[in-house]
Amino acid sequence: MEYLVAGVSSVVFFVMSFLVWKKKKLIFVIGHQEGAIEDKEKLARFMGLFFLSIGGFTLFSPLYPEQFFGYFVLGLTIYSVLFILLLNVKGTRNQESL
Repeated sequence: MEYLVAGVSSVVFFVMSFLVWKKKKLIFVIGHQEGAIEDKEKLARFMGLFFLSIGGFTLFSPLYPEQFFGYFVLGLTIYSVLFILLLNVKGTRNQESL
């Protein structure tokens, strides 16, 4: 059952990755404001890679033993926070140059 849930969840993230990265559907990025970002190509690639990596983590999550699941969740949380911080730092650097 957990393989099915992980598979379906990862497919959702893979589809979102495709839509954001290749089709530039930035509506799936929470907090995106239409006029605030200058380089939509970089944002789309950055967030597409993020969704792709989260989908990969989700796909392989049932393969981890149960005693390592807490470490898996902790690592995924740290990865997400670092990704968001990196996105915010890049965004503020672009706005300061204006």
